[in-house]
Amino acid sequence: MSPTPQDEPQCIEAHKFTTISRARKLVGQQTFRLLNDISRKQYLLFHPVSVSQFTTLDEGRFDGREIIPKKTRLTYDTPTSTLIVKIMASPKHDTAAALLAFKISSKLESFGVPATAFLPVGAAGRQGKYTAKQPDASFKPSFRGENGWPSLVIESGLAESLVQLRRDAAWWLTNSDGQVRIALLASMQKDDRSIVVEVGLQAYSDPVAGDYDR
Repeated sequence: MSPTPQDEPQCIEAHKFTTISRARKLVGQQTFRLLNDISRKQYLLFHPVSVSQFTTLDEGRFDGREIIPKKTRLTYDTPTSTLIVKIMASPKHDTAAALLAFKISSKLESFGVPATAFLPVGAAGRQGKYTAKQPDASFKPSFRGENGWPSLVIESGLAESLVQLRRDAAWWLTNSDGQVRIALLASMQKDDRSIVVEVGLQAYSDPVAGDYDR
C-alpha cells in the first residue's frame, strides 16, 4: 500500500489535491527544482485523488495532452485515494535503470537466451489488489503474454529517495502473487557519481523493507 499523507517518508513532498491543473503545476515546479539541483525530492504525494482524476493524469501523459511528463511514474492506491508521482526530471535520473536493463539484456545474450524468451517491457504498469504501479524497467518471460506480470523489475532514483525506493521494490514482491521474483533497486549518489544496487528476492519476511543484498 502507498504511504498516506500522515506517514510518508521524508523523501516525499505531500500536497492536498485540488485540481488537475494545480497538480500539473506542482509537478512542473518540482521538475525544475530537480533539474537545477535545488531539491532532490523525486516524489510528490497527492490526496485525495479520485479514480477518474487518476485516469486523466495517467492517460494524459500519452494521448497528446501531456498533462504531466511521460517520464513520470505513477502509483495509485484506491482505498486511500492517494497518488504518488515519481519525477524522472532528466535522462540522468533514468540512467541507473537503463544501465541495469542493458547489462541484463547483454548477460542473457551471452548465456544464449533467445531475445524473444525474456522480454524487456520497460515501465509497463501493473494492477495489484488495490494499487496500480509502474516500475522504471522490467523484464518478463514471453509466455506470460501481453498483460502478464514481469519476473524482474528495476526501481531507480536518487539516494535521498532510498526509503521510498525500498517500498517501491517491496511492492512488486508482495503484490504479484509470487510472479515477480527479483526486484533490483539502484540508488544514485549525485555528489560522488556512484550507484548502489540492492537486490530484493521473493522469499523474505519483512513486507516493508524486504530481503536486500548490496
